[in-house]
Amino acid sequence: ATKDGGLLRSTNNGTNWSSAGLTSKTVNSVAVSPINADKIYAATLDSGIIKSSINAGASWQNQTTPVGLTNSLSISPANPEALYAGTDNGVFISLNDGVWTQIGLAGQNVSVLAAHPTLSGILIAGTNQGAYYSVTNDQSWSTVSSDLSNKTIRTIQFDPNDAKKVYLGTSTMGTYLFYLP
Repeated sequence: ATKDGGLLRSTNNGTNWSSAGLTSKTVNSVAVSPINADKIYAATLDSGIIKSSINAGASWQNQTTPVGLTNSLSISPANPEALYAGTDNGVFISLNDGVWTQIGLAGQNVSVLAAHPTLSGILIAGTNQGAYYSVTNDQSWSTVSSDLSNKTIRTIQFDPNDAKKVYLGTSTMGTYLFYLP
């Protein structure tokens, strides 16, 4: 993802890069289908729209969303038909049909969102007021820790060796380790 440069891709582990479209767009987030690498979603600064491609970025279509700005996209290999969006008004899900349903954190500006790579239904959302998690893929969300209250969460990473470990990168207090219940 780039600022004003569209989307770039590499087919040789980063040695060379080429355009994957969306030239002159700022791309906030990218999600690639774990079952079809040609299926790509991109969140740009276009309000109410996510870009989607079924041919590895050769062409793009607009997919309407029910909210303003989409900040973060995520797809879990554990539930590859679900596309999650962290937006300026909470978390939404689309189940491969373009219909979006809000599944939590209404009114929150979700800047980063991550679906667990191996456990279906587990989501972590980062905001400028802390981090939240859901283990039920629905409206039930809990605060990760009061230590993160009013802290901006920038990144979320699941530990590849321990399914319960989550690392949260903050803007002011470094990295925070969280264990899923």
